[in-house]
Amino acid sequence: MKLFSGARIWLVRTLWIVLVSSVLPLRAAEATTNQQPHHVTVGIYLTRIPSISLRENRFAVDFYVWLRWLDEQKFEPQKTIELVGGEITRREVQTEEVTNGLKIVTMRIQANITKVWDVTRYPLDTHNLEIIFEDSASDETALTYSADTANSHCEDKLSVNGWVLGKMSGLTTKHVYHTNWGMPNDPADSESNYSQAHFIVPIKRESGWFAIRMLYGPCIATVLALAALFISCHYPPPRFALPVGAIFATIASHFVVANSLPEHAQPAFVDTVHIMAAMLILLVVIESVWSLIVYRSGKEKSSARLFAELSACNSWRAHLRVRRDCSPRVRFRDRAAYTPVGATLPPA
Repeated sequence: MKLFSGARIWLVRTLWIVLVSSVLPLRAAEATTNQQPHHVTVGIYLTRIPSISLRENRFAVDFYVWLRWLDEQKFEPQKTIELVGGEITRREVQTEEVTNGLKIVTMRIQANITKVWDVTRYPLDTHNLEIIFEDSASDETALTYSADTANSHCEDKLSVNGWVLGKMSGLTTKHVYHTNWGMPNDPADSESNYSQAHFIVPIKRESGWFAIRMLYGPCIATVLALAALFISCHYPPPRFALPVGAIFATIASHFVVANSLPEHAQPAFVDTVHIMAAMLILLVVIESVWSLIVYRSGKEKSSARLFAELSACNSWRAHLRVRRDCSPRVRFRDRAAYTPVGATLPPA
């Protein structure tokens, strides 16, 4: 009997251990599932923008950021907060305090943020400087952000050379990572969601003078090239010198402008202007060559008509001027006035 009683006690203890070991993990998982994520409010005060580099696809910022959450459970989001697409070069905790059950931590952050600029409208471009926060340790099931837009501002005296800053705005979004982070027990198509707080500062060009500085080169070169069409067929050197010099000036201007822009697949507005100017100047050179060939072949009337039809100016005054310079019926004294010294006059 004693042996049977001892075996029964051993069996009951074994069953109890198995039951406890199976129920406790389920209780813990249920508690974890029912646990509400921590809610953290994020706000910033932007004090400096040391640099904005379109060429290097980045901008630098210096700002204060505060985190506010219920101090019911001990956790430290100020240690796991990070900038999306940015590198924090300095992180300094300024204050830590608890007020009415809320813990508030204020930090000063200096960072370089990568930004892929849209330069398709350059030099008439506008951009948004985005400062995006995300927690590196917790997804949205454990932590959610909200942007403190009411208290987030830029410094009143904040300015950046060549740019005008707009009003700061904030929003909260969810970012999806389509990966299982290498976890062998998770399916390959797993994904995780992370809460993000965005702060956006719009910027635009300070004035139209920047656009004029970028575009006056090809515009003046084009005008000089078109001016060559008003030069008589008797003067080939200056007629060709103007467009040839203009096309080299356009190429040099485009080279200087391209050095201030990043590599981009779509042509910018300034690229389009330079390319159109170069093509128009090239047409002027082709027209001048063809007109000179026709004139040297003795078809002076055809040369005059060709000039009048292909000239970009194509005005009546230009037509009369060309007819006067190239027509065989012009009087000898007029032709002599337009003929260089030592040149042989063609027969009238």
